[in-house]
Amino acid sequence: MKGLIRSLLAVVIVTTAIVTVDLDDLIPVVAQHKPIVYADFNDSTKKEITCLADNIYYEARGETHIGKKAVAYTTLNRLEDGRWEDTICGVVKQRTGTVCQFSWVCDASIDLRKKDERLYKVCRDIAVSVYIDYAPSNDVTNGSVFYHANFVSPNWKNVTYVKTIGNHLFYRTRT
Repeated sequence: MKGLIRSLLAVVIVTTAIVTVDLDDLIPVVAQHKPIVYADFNDSTKKEITCLADNIYYEARGETHIGKKAVAYTTLNRLEDGRWEDTICGVVKQRTGTVCQFSWVCDASIDLRKKDERLYKVCRDIAVSVYIDYAPSNDVTNGSVFYHANFVSPNWKNVTYVKTIGNHLFYRTRT
């Protein structure tokens, strides 16, 4: 009996030694990458991202994350389309006669309003993210180049409804 207890005790001691091995010694360390943030860009790119962030803020600040992202994608889709201006700021501030592509651009009182800085930072972070990861496979709007709020009924022709995200309806050009 004493031999059996000694054998079991030896097994427990050996088992304990195996269990107490520090797992950090066995798992390789994965390199940590610093995320890209607004401050990492040059001044020209910061200006473009600021225009995108302003558009997100004034067009979709009350929307969910996906709604804000949808406005960013629609803006960049216009840039890629070629029928609009060739910079983000150009797309955002473009006018057709006296009509602004984005209504807030024509609203003179915008400059007098104080931005909610916390919310604006969220919009700028989304602008950075979409700017970096822009690709059709990531596009939550499926290629939309137009949208409007759900309380507006524009008389648009040659567009195809794509989807509703939050309070906005998104459209592509009819082909």
